[in-house]
Amino acid sequence: MKVIIFPRYDSTQASTRVRVLQYLPFLKEAGIDFEVFPIINFDGISGRINSLAFWKSRLKSYYRVGRRLFKEKGKESLIHIHSELFPFMPFWLEYGYLLLLGKKKYIIELDDAWFHRYNANNSILIRLFLSKKIDLLMRHSVLVIAGNQYIADRAKLAGAKCIEIIPTVVDVEKYMNYLLSLKKIKSIYNKKVRSSLKEAINYKSKPVIGWIGTPSTTKFLLTIKNIITLMNDNGIANFVAIGADSYQLRGLPVTVIPWNEENELETLSQFDIGIMPLSDSLFERGKCGYKLIQYMACGLPVVASPVGVNSSIVVHNETGFLASKNDEWLKYLTLLCSDLELRNRLGQKGLIRVNELYSLRVTSPKYVSLLKNMSSY
Repeated sequence: MKVIIFPRYDSTQASTRVRVLQYLPFLKEAGIDFEVFPIINFDGISGRINSLAFWKSRLKSYYRVGRRLFKEKGKESLIHIHSELFPFMPFWLEYGYLLLLGKKKYIIELDDAWFHRYNANNSILIRLFLSKKIDLLMRHSVLVIAGNQYIADRAKLAGAKCIEIIPTVVDVEKYMNYLLSLKKIKSIYNKKVRSSLKEAINYKSKPVIGWIGTPSTTKFLLTIKNIITLMNDNGIANFVAIGADSYQLRGLPVTVIPWNEENELETLSQFDIGIMPLSDSLFERGKCGYKLIQYMACGLPVVASPVGVNSSIVVHNETGFLASKNDEWLKYLTLLCSDLELRNRLGQKGLIRVNELYSLRVTSPKYVSLLKNMSSY
């Protein structure tokens, strides 16, 4: 049976790369017939275009997805949906179309709390017509693959029949092989040498505190803007943000580096400390902490807000620190900046933790097994 995978976005988005694309070689090796069909292309992502163009892209997406699904009518295939097929369309329309095509058997995969985008939306109409959409899709699925416990708990509450947790992971071996090949470290735990990135930001023995994200998540950096300014003004650290919206960070002493898939690892490896500030809101409680896992796979100590899965990924005072308030952020970041031995020790333990729990080597057998079992279900 063929598996048609519908990721929410194309390969430009991290969720598709880590939740879908990095598993494809394992599916192929297992003899699973599959196809990947992105629902929304890069130019259709909210916030990157005006409202008119946004809805035009959505209509185009509905047509593309609807036409691709129609080709599966009468065929033995398993539909694997990431969050939903038709964003902003009601449940009865999406599920009804699947039933019309004879596609009652489908998998839902969630690595974000997409249900909160509807049930906690500012629009009364969206809450009225869509608040239960994701819950109902989970209830009628044959399997829910949840990125963390928060999402799994929601799926259980929604009445999902089968729920499995697969965290967002990285290929740890790829990270370590890269670092070793560049001789950034003599062993996986030693101090990294001075880099071209540090020289580019006027490196003067100050540690580099780094963040990686997207234009839409840049807002979370602003929650610690006073800390960024204070630490820079006192010569404690340099701040770097990969993939951030430079306009939102205007006036802040942050060097913004455009994200590029080809040099992502190279840039991440230049950090001394990785950070993940978050607001404690419903949607953020469902995040999978991908950037934390990336930092730790680079052997970096981390500081993060204790929101959602962050509190599970980071072991406080062992692999990094959890900071709720500004004074805690300042305390832990200053401590790490002043103590190289502490950075190395926490980074070492973080790397071990990621290798044991958040490695592609660990999750790929389970992912392949689930799809194989569901294909013959």
